[in-house]
Amino acid sequence: MRAGRSVQVLVAALAAAGLIAGEAQAQGASRTLKMQASWPSTVTAWDNFRFLAERLDKTTGGAIKIDTLTAGQVVPAFEVLDATHKKVLDGAHSIA
Repeated sequence: MRAGRSVQVLVAALAAAGLIAGEAQAQGASRTLKMQASWPSTVTAWDNFRFLAERLDKTTGGAIKIDTLTAGQVVPAFEVLDATHKKVLDGAHSIA
């Protein structure tokens, strides 16, 4: 994936998170998203995923939390995009 495309995807994800946070705060509740990574907790990408979850929780004042799951906890590692499409997961941290 090109660097410009990565930035576009990140901006879109953050915009969506902002909308969800606004909705959750308006309702006076928090929202927990179930997201699974395509890798185990022993790789650096997992640390990045957890960092993203922590920052999102902090910047939304707890309105959005991410339940970070490692590869295979819900679906096999490279089926996370299909599982997100089928609404088994709320999102995925993976490489297309």
